[in-house]
Amino acid sequence: MKKKIIGILVFITLMIPTLSATAIANEPPTAPDIEGPSSGKAGIEYTFGLCSSDPDEDEMFYCIDWGDDTGEICLGPYPSGVCVTTTHTWSKSGTYIIEAYAKDAHGAESERSTLEVTMPKSKKIFFTTNGLFEAEIGRRGNPNPLVILSGTYRLRDRFIGFGGTASLGDKTGRFRGAFRNNHFFIKTFTGGRNIIIIGRCVFDDTRTSFTGGWVGRGLPIRGWIIGTLTPS
Repeated sequence: MKKKIIGILVFITLMIPTLSATAIANEPPTAPDIEGPSSGKAGIEYTFGLCSSDPDEDEMFYCIDWGDDTGEICLGPYPSGVCVTTTHTWSKSGTYIIEAYAKDAHGAESERSTLEVTMPKSKKIFFTTNGLFEAEIGRRGNPNPLVILSGTYRLRDRFIGFGGTASLGDKTGRFRGAFRNNHFFIKTFTGGRNIIIIGRCVFDDTRTSFTGGWVGRGLPIRGWIIGTLTPS
């Protein structure tokens, strides 16, 4: 009987490492998928998704490094298989490597996943001549034009710039101005001095002709304007 008890104890002793190994076995989560834009502009917030799962159905954390020296952050815990979203803004232009991994509640970490994101520098937009600009400017109550403008117009991202020669009888000078939507300003030659006028105008359906009214900046004068934009 004594030998039998000893044998049982030996068997249990030999089984303890096996049972312990089985009890502590833990698989790490899968490497997370990173979903989001691969390019953008600095200073704009972007959203990214992270998805992973844990073979043992343990709760998980998502850890992500944005590649811009802002440090690693970890989100969670979340149930296995739950996808999450997070946002980030890169403050400077450049190319960044996003690195993310998942780790379970026991600290087992997945392999790293990466996504390259480029925040390019804004390209400079240069003026290009797009056609001829002609206009007549007159004072309110007088149908005869005071100044005749002749030059070119140029398209830019959000406005139309124009400039050229201003004529007042046999006198000439320079003018320049811009349309932004239906608003405009013009700095123009009036014989004795340059003045700035501002106003609103209405374009035709093809945006090749316009009419409007103006006031002098800092001056008690008002008037009318009519003109054309002729594409080259």
